[in-house]
Amino acid sequence: MGDEPLKETVRKTAKETVDAARPQMLKEAVDAQRADIEAMKRRVKALMVHDDLCSVDISEDQLARDAETRANIMLAYRHLEDARMRLGKVLQAQAGGVSCYDA
Repeated sequence: MGDEPLKETVRKTAKETVDAARPQMLKEAVDAQRADIEAMKRRVKALMVHDDLCSVDISEDQLARDAETRANIMLAYRHLEDARMRLGKVLQAQAGGVSCYDA
């Protein structure tokens, strides 16, 4: 029973320490995810010039399929851009709405 005030003080100090570190941990986690998405964007964009899509002697049907394929690659790229930007907005919201991160 005599240890209760000490335990409560230790518990409160530990919580304050975790709370103080939480924004930095979130920023590091979000930054890591944004870096992963940036790397994925480069790999997806590279698909636009994949050998299978760069044939010069192809049929009209294949040309149409390649156009559809490229359109979907570009949509995937744009969705990755949007995801990266949205994670930037997470950081912006955590900083009180101040925009200091690239979108």
